Amino acid sequence: MTRYLSAESATQDDFGTPFTMKEGEVVYDAKTVYGPWAMMTEQNFRNVGVGLGTGLGQKYVRHRGELHKVEG
Repeated sequence: MTRYLSAESATQDDFGTPFTMKEGEVVYDAKTVYGPWAMMTEQNFRNVGVGLGTGLGQKYVRHRGELHKVEG
C-alpha cells in the first residue's frame, strides 16, 4: 500500500487549514485550479482541487497515524 510519508506528521495543509489527525481523515495531494499541486484537506480539495488520477491527484486516508493511498 502506498503511503504519503512526507505529510503524515504535517499539522496543516498548504492553505493553512489544520488537519484533525483523527482516524479516517482524508488528505489530498493534488493539482489546484491555480496550477501548482498542494497538500489539502477534504474541504480545500472540494474548493480548489481539479480531480484525481494520473496528472491530477491522489486521495489518502489516515489509518493509525499513517496516510494510505485509496484513490488516484
